[in-house]
Amino acid sequence: MRRAYQDVDFIGDEEKKYIIGISLGYDYCAEHEWGIKGIKSKLGMPSELNPKNFGLAFRTMTKLDEKALKFFKVEKTVAEKDYSFACLILEDGWYNFGPERMPRDLENFQDMMIPSKWDKEGKTIITAWDEGGFGIVVRDEKNVKYLEEIYDAFNKKDICIGLFGGGPFANAHLTIAIKSRMPDDAEKDLKKSDMESFEISKIRAIWEEKAKKAGKESFKDFMCISPRFFAFNDKEKETEQMKKIGTKYNFHIWINASNDNYGWYTGEQVEKWFKSDKQLKEFKI
Repeated sequence: MRRAYQDVDFIGDEEKKYIIGISLGYDYCAEHEWGIKGIKSKLGMPSELNPKNFGLAFRTMTKLDEKALKFFKVEKTVAEKDYSFACLILEDGWYNFGPERMPRDLENFQDMMIPSKWDKEGKTIITAWDEGGFGIVVRDEKNVKYLEEIYDAFNKKDICIGLFGGGPFANAHLTIAIKSRMPDDAEKDLKKSDMESFEISKIRAIWEEKAKKAGKESFKDFMCISPRFFAFNDKEKETEQMKKIGTKYNFHIWINASNDNYGWYTGEQVEKWFKSDKQLKEFKI
């Protein structure tokens, strides 16, 4: 697991009188780019997106391995001041440990349970995650209560988990939400997003195959190809953008190749690069 530093916070109303879930955030590291396949497997969630599971169904847990999920609370008194901590961990083999001895990958959490360290950083929530598990440590009674509510929802299989946000310059952040508290319009919004993602995945597969045939598939020469629609399901905006940019495709493509060869390109620019031995950046308009 790797600690997250960006966008870490509980999600709820403005005054945090109640919470919907928690964003475990992200950091600029490989562990936060690999997806959450292992987490999905542990919680019985669908591994592949398809039209039958668009929306909350793709993100909802269906099983719980009680040995892999652990919650505990700890009280510490330092300089006559009492501190409350709680920890929620999902990790294989975790049950061999207790609050006095964290798993090796979470040793930084043990350090973070020293109040003076928290005071210095001004943090009350510490998170870490990778494709196979996550860990959350919180300080103070309010945060402990929130984390306990999330743990209770896990036991009721009332949890949705997904990667949200992100983009070419930021990884997506891992979010854990209590399903029964999700806003009414969440299902509609997620289905729309999933429909777009599903269509994009088909386009990505086509262009990745083109890249392989062009000999651009190695990590040395070709690291990432990620299409994005100009305006999904909005024909007017889509046509306007295509005309403005001068492309026959209703999407552009983020390419991250070797060295400083990266950026957004039209389909035509990428096709020219595929047919050439020149650097990708030479095809940028």
